[in-house]
Amino acid sequence: LERQPTALPPQAEPGIAGVRAAVEAAREAGIFVVGWGDVAYPGSSPYVTLFLIAMATEPELIHRYMEVTTKGALSFIRAQI
Repeated sequence: LERQPTALPPQAEPGIAGVRAAVEAAREAGIFVVGWGDVAYPGSSPYVTLFLIAMATEPELIHRYMEVTTKGALSFIRAQI
């Protein structure tokens, strides 16, 4: 996971183009548009128990996981700004 690129994947470009168009239209109309950024927290998955146990027993591993997934989400957030 840490070796994966955090740049915006090419397949996300059509969706981001729509976001850019919405932001530009909203800016001209004086409207605020809220963006989207997904951080991979397994709160509603079957792995939540494992994640919580790892938080207690392997906090450095969870810290690394959250750091990497946050970096990935930031590429989407930056594209929406």
